[in-house]
Order: sequence, then structure tokens, then C-alpha cells
Amino acid sequence: MKKRVIFKFGIASVKKRGEDFFYIIDKSGKKIINKNLPVAPLIQENTIIWRENKSFGIMDFKGNIIVPVGKYVDYSGYDDYGLCCVAKEKDPNTWLYGFIDTKGNEVIPCTYKQGGTSSFRGGLARMKMTNGKTGFIDTKGKIAIPGIHSTAEYFSEGFYPASFGKNRTLWGLVDSTNKTIIQGKYDDLRSPYKGAVRVELKGKHGYLKTDGTVLIPIEYDDWSFEFSRDGLAVFVKNDIYYAYQINGELIHKFNAGERVINVVPEYQTIIFRDNASGRTKMMNFEGKIIFENEKVCHIGTINSNRAMIRYCD
Repeated sequence: MKKRVIFKFGIASVKKRGEDFFYIIDKSGKKIINKNLPVAPLIQENTIIWRENKSFGIMDFKGNIIVPVGKYVDYSGYDDYGLCCVAKEKDPNTWLYGFIDTKGNEVIPCTYKQGGTSSFRGGLARMKMTNGKTGFIDTKGKIAIPGIHSTAEYFSEGFYPASFGKNRTLWGLVDSTNKTIIQGKYDDLRSPYKGAVRVELKGKHGYLKTDGTVLIPIEYDDWSFEFSRDGLAVFVKNDIYYAYQINGELIHKFNAGERVINVVPEYQTIIFRDNASGRTKMMNFEGKIIFENEKVCHIGTINSNRAMIRYCD
């Protein structure tokens, strides 16, 4: 069976059977860049990033080199601001990080000593400051939020999660003035999404609002889907699944033995299975059943308003 070729921005990387390299083709199958790549590249808008000899290079869709192999040793890929975090090797034990633009210009010098790449979100990127604490810089490289916490996560909607304890413990929420909004006591706390903050405390999961009040009770044993990625949140308690809207409304409590297996935000659809019968059904984000058939045991990925199904044996 032939492997399906996935095109991004009209091009794709492919490797012929028996060959040890990848090359770039357009949708007609024509090789458009006269360069063989040792590994599958990262294709982004107008750029191709590939690994080679413990380094990487960047070129445009015509094969023009933007960043030559060997100049940098680490990269993040380009973010929504057209900036890519890169690292230069100062010595075998020290990498210094900064940012380049889509033309390869080092717009924020590689001076930051930290444990890995970053990227801009909400106009800011987290970086390790000279005091060893994690702060945030803007797209011009200016310090926007001084570092006062040893560890912080991505800035979002005017806030960022920070660790108040040792070894990435006791997480809380801090605003852009470094004021603590949510007390640093949580085992896990994620960056806000539309005002919702997913948290874990003593093995229980739920959501807070950015002012610290409860959006979804912190009482669930686990979570399966979250607002930022899936459009709604699905939690599990005592093997029962619960689906919530982002306003905190419980849209459906599933029956015992029913299991949510997929959430498709593009089509506002929940796919779930009755483990006892093996039947699979579809529900919309309002909790209404939109497809059920006693003969269907599997519903596949939804694409172009269609989904493949498999009938029960």
C-alpha cells in the first residue's frame, strides 16, 4: 500500500523506497528543489527547515539558503510573529539562545543561557534572565516582564503560570506586572485559554477562571480533552465521563460504560463508544445525538463533513 503524501503550502517531502534521503516535490510530483535532505524537514509558510550533521539549515521554497547548516545548533520553528528561536554553541556545555526572522537576520541576539528554545505567544517569549530567573521579552528583544520565578510557562491573555516551589512545584498564576493572581499551590497549572485555566491539585483536575474562582470543580480523577486544543473539556470521575463547555456548563454526563474516544472541534462533534455493546455514536457540542446506528462499531476521522465507519462483525 502506498503511503499518503501530505502537502503543506503546496509542497511535500518524500522518500523513495530504497533511498536514504528526502526531496521536495510540488503537487504535480515534480522535484522543485535540487537538494537531497537526510531527514524529513519541517515545512512552514515560505520556509523549509532541515536537520543535518547535528545542526540545521533553512531555505525558501525555491531552494535559496536562508540559514546555512552549521550556523546554529537548535531551533524552534517559526511562530506566529515570523520569528524562530535559535541557539549558538558557545562551548560544548553552553548554548546561547536568541531569535531570527524569516530572512535569517538575528533580530534578537543569541545571549540567553537557558535549557531550550522558546517562542512568542501573546507578544512575549519566556527567556532565562541574567539573574537565573525566567522572565519575558517582547519581539524587539526588550525585557517586558522581569524574571522573579525560577520556572514559568507561556504568556497568554495577560498572565503566565509560574512555579513558586523547587523542582517545578507549587504552580500559580501571575499577571504582566508580576502580581500573583492565583496562589502557588497547584501541582499543575496551564496558561489561560479564553479565561479558563486548567489545574491539578492533589491528583484532582478541574478549571479555574483567571481571577482564581472555580470554573469547573477540581474533583475529577483525570482529563481526556481540553478547551485550548479540543474546544471543550472532558473529565473522568469514577470511570464516568463528563463534557463541559468553556463557560463551565456541563453539557453531558455519559452513562457508565460509555467512553469518549475523540473530539472534533472543527465539526463541533464528540465521538463516543458504549463499551458493553461496542457501538459508536456521535454527539454535538450541545449534547444532542447526531448519529447512531446499532450496526456501527467504529467512526473514523471526520473530513469534509464525512467520516468513515466500520460495521460490527
